[in-house]
Amino acid sequence: MSVITGQRSEQTFGPDSRAEAIPWPYEKSTQVAYATSKALALRHAEEFIKREKPAFDVIHIHPFVVLGRDDLALTSQAVDAGSNAYALGPILGRKIDTPFIVSVTDVSDVALAHIRALNPSVPGNRSFLLSNTGDEGYSVSTFYQTCAQDVS
Repeated sequence: MSVITGQRSEQTFGPDSRAEAIPWPYEKSTQVAYATSKALALRHAEEFIKREKPAFDVIHIHPFVVLGRDDLALTSQAVDAGSNAYALGPILGRKIDTPFIVSVTDVSDVALAHIRALNPSVPGNRSFLLSNTGDEGYSVSTFYQTCAQDVS
């Protein structure tokens, strides 16, 4: 979490790196609580697969910050909540108190990635990072190229 909040690290992160869960009370930060929930969800899913050896594959989709249309947001306050607040805040003149290093993924791309993950040609028991196109990690288009065909 320290790296996510802008602190420097000499550590090299790779496919087997896992974030440590941060104990409650999460330093009064919903961002830390959210990141911890994601780290624990991945850890528990991997433990389940190893322990139970299910007959099905699990595909982990890890989008970076998800922004975009929210059909449940019916008021201006609801539009300016959640992840979208990070995008709208600077436009509305609000300062974000902590560094926020992100790569944005559109909510529509995240939904499409989940649908395409149902294609049997997508390798199972793996993780896929979704981000905008960059020099590192997987972009949404890279994930789509992994899928042989569109899911009908």
